[in-house]
This record gives sequence, structure tokens and C-alpha cells, in this order.
Amino acid sequence: SAVPCALLLTDVALSMTLEATRLQLTGKSLLEVKRDTLGTLQTLQQNLSMAKILGSVDAETFKLSVALVRKATNRILHCIKEVQKASDDALQRGQHCLTHASSVCRFAAGRGDENDGNDA
Repeated sequence: SAVPCALLLTDVALSMTLEATRLQLTGKSLLEVKRDTLGTLQTLQQNLSMAKILGSVDAETFKLSVALVRKATNRILHCIKEVQKASDDALQRGQHCLTHASSVCRFAAGRGDENDGNDA
């Protein structure tokens, strides 16, 4: 009876480990997007600073600037949504695992009590 309960609890732990790994991967993706977009936006800032010194921004530069900001924003928002989804899923899985692990422990405790009573 102890071995099956241990296996069930191991299964619960593995399930949470998978959720944690997913969260970690989405966090790393967000960090990569941050690095990529930061470099792009810094270059854009430099270009716009030069345009400011010159006194004007041509229509093509403006259009390119808006497109770069839109693309960076969309990438960041997409990654944040992925992190949020992974977080929500981990929370839901965690609650399920807590319930399952509690049931397994109650079952194991009950069987231990029964065995103690039968041995006396």
C-alpha cells in the first residue's frame, strides 16, 4: 500500500515539474523577445534622434518607425499572453495536484490506521 501511494505522489510531483518547466520556457521566450526588441527599439531611437537633429522625419522613416514599434509591441504582448496562459495552467494543475495528493495521503493514512487496528 505504501508503494502505490508513493507512486501516485511521484506522479503528482512530475506533473507539477512539467508545469514548472513550461513556465520556465515561456519566461525564457519573453526574455529573448525583450533582448530582440530592446536592440531594435534602441536603433530606432538613435535614428529618430538623428532625424530630430536634422529637424524633420520623412514619411518613410515615420512609417518604418511605427511598423517597428507595432511589431515589437505585438511580440511582447504575445509572449506575455503565453506566460499568463502557462501561469494559469500551472495554477490550475497545482490546485488539482494538491487535491489529488491530499486524497492519496488521506487514503494512505486511513490504510495505516486500518492496518494498525488489524494488527492489535
